[in-house]
Amino acid sequence: GTIATHALTFLGVEREHGMGGGGVALIPLDLPGVTKGKPLNKLGQRALNQGEIFFDDVRIPADYMLVTPEAYPLVIDMTLAGANAFMGATFTGLARAAFEEALNYARNRIQGGKAIAEHQLVQKKLFDMYTKVETARQLSRAAIAYNAGTFPPATYLSIASKVYCTQAALDVANDAIQIHGGYGLAKEFIVEKLFRDARAALIEDGSNDVLSLAAARQIIDRL
Repeated sequence: GTIATHALTFLGVEREHGMGGGGVALIPLDLPGVTKGKPLNKLGQRALNQGEIFFDDVRIPADYMLVTPEAYPLVIDMTLAGANAFMGATFTGLARAAFEEALNYARNRIQGGKAIAEHQLVQKKLFDMYTKVETARQLSRAAIAYNAGTFPPATYLSIASKVYCTQAALDVANDAIQIHGGYGLAKEFIVEKLFRDARAALIEDGSNDVLSLAAARQIIDRL
C-alpha cells in the first residue's frame, strides 16, 4: 500500500443500497488528496508491504470506474471465489513446507540415543500433519478445478478451501515448531516464519469466521 502507484479500489457509489451499491475504480495514487501512511509492522508476511491509503476529496473521471453498481455483486462474488481458492492453494504449500521441515528435523535430531522420529509421539504428530497437508491439497485443487469451468463460481467451495487450508497450515506449522523444540522459536529456523505467516492467513482475504458465515448462507440457499 505504501509503494503502489495505482489502486484498484472497491468503494461506495450508491450508498443507499448498502453493499449492493458499490463499484470498483482504478485510482492513480499521485492525485491531489491521496496520502499514505507508514507500512504496517506486522507479525507475519512482513515482505508484503501493506499500509493505509487516505482519500480526501479525491476526484476521478467517470471512465476510471471499471465496475458499476449493476455488476458489483457478481464481481464481488467472482473476486471472493478467485482470491479464496488462491489462498487455499498457497497455504497448502505453506503447510507442506512446514511438514517437510519437521520431517527432516525429526529424522536428523538425535535425542536419547536415537532420532526423535523413532519416538511414537513424534510419529503421531508427523502422521497428523501429513494427513492435514494431503486433505488440504485435495480440497484446494477441487475448488480451483471446479470453479475454473463454472460460471458463476461456487464461492462457498472456494471459501471452504480457504478456511480449511489456512487453518491446516497454522496447525501444521504449530506442530512443526513443537517438533523442533526450543529451536522452533528461533528465527534461524524457517518454521518460526512459517508459523507467523500462517497466522496472518486466517485474517487475510477475509476473516475465516466471517467467510464461514457467508459460505454457510450460500450452502443453505444453493445446495
